[in-house]
Amino acid sequence: MVRVQVKAKQGTQWPGVHGISRSTDFLVLVDYQSKEVGEIPDFYVLGMRQWKRILQMERIRKPGVVITRTYRVVYPDGWKGVNLRVKDVMRAKEAWNRITG
Repeated sequence: MVRVQVKAKQGTQWPGVHGISRSTDFLVLVDYQSKEVGEIPDFYVLGMRQWKRILQMERIRKPGVVITRTYRVVYPDGWKGVNLRVKDVMRAKEAWNRITG
C-alpha cells in the first residue's frame, strides 16, 4: 500500500518536516507562496531516495545531527524535523511519476 503525506506552506519554508519512513511512502510539498487565490500552487514530490538525499545534505550542513532508524532528523538541541526550502527540493518539482510510476 502506498502512503502519501502532504505538507503545505505559504512562507519561505516547510517547517519541521519529519519526512517518510518506508519505501512505499511519498512526501508531497505544496507551495502557495506568492500565489493568488485560484492560482495553482507548485508541487514537489519526493520518494524515499530523495528523502535520504535531503537527510545526507542536512547531516553535512549541521554536524551533530542524528538520523533515526525511521529516517527522522534530530538536532543536538532536541528539535525534530527538517526545515525545507524550495531550493532543497527543486529537482522534485512536479515529479508525479514517482507516485504514478
